[in-house]
Amino acid sequence: MGQAHYDRQRALGFSDRLIRIERDSWIMVAALAPESIPRWVAAKSAALDDPEFVRLYLACDQALDWAADDPRLPGLAEAIAAWDAGHPATAASPREPPPCWPPTPSSPPPPGHACWNR
Repeated sequence: MGQAHYDRQRALGFSDRLIRIERDSWIMVAALAPESIPRWVAAKSAALDDPEFVRLYLACDQALDWAADDPRLPGLAEAIAAWDAGHPATAASPREPPPCWPPTPSSPPPPGHACWNR
């Protein structure tokens, strides 16, 4: 993700904290599955064109400060799931298995997970 993407997020009202979180996430994706970056960048750019996605993303930004038992969280989760279900072609998360994290004895991926096939 380039600086123009982060500038766009700032212009949309995203906090510096959320932008740092996203930047760090892109670094991990690039390290684990560099071939998936073009698809994820295209999907994220398309999602940022959607005002409802931006509204939900801004709500997630605010939710970072909410307590784990905040009564607004279930509604936000439902709204995100509804948006995602209605936007399968442009969802911010392409429909593919996530990049593999190196399994550890304490948290191996479930049997049949794509990580076992790499």
